[in-house]
Amino acid sequence: MSFWQPILDFLRESWELALPFVVIRQYSGGVILRFGKFRKTIGPGLHWKIPFADSVDSCNVVMTTMSPGAQSVTTIDGKDVVIQCIIKYRVTDVKIFLMEVEEARDALADITQGVIRKVVAEKTWVECCAISVDKEITEQVRIEARKWGLRVIFVTLKTLGIMKSFRLILDPIGQISERVGE
Repeated sequence: MSFWQPILDFLRESWELALPFVVIRQYSGGVILRFGKFRKTIGPGLHWKIPFADSVDSCNVVMTTMSPGAQSVTTIDGKDVVIQCIIKYRVTDVKIFLMEVEEARDALADITQGVIRKVVAEKTWVECCAISVDKEITEQVRIEARKWGLRVIFVTLKTLGIMKSFRLILDPIGQISERVGE
């Protein structure tokens, strides 16, 4: 970081606060805050604001995807499986997304993995391989995500496979003392 970077950041932020307008891009939505309190939601285009009194927070609202990390789940018939999914979603309520949830995208990933664990743990391996599992997961995640201003289009399982599970037990000095499972 250069010596000038904090000064340049301050000047840029001051300039943005001094402007009597803000432009929200076509793929975004935002909220206007007056002295830190919510005033209104705004969409794409030019919007007037009171310099130094109003600030604007914005976010992309177009459809996007995310892929949370792989997770391991045991089915009801005792099969250890590894699962990865893709979540396709968009922001539908900018106010909730920006102001009422801390890290809504992380919350979406977490709740999706929780729903997947719950659904898969209640099914046999054969039932997990059915297309209807994606639909069941999507419907449950959609209900939760609505609370965060998100619309889940679909959750699809991109990886679903049986895995061998190993657990290493280390002794106090870090040596492998036992290997359990297979």
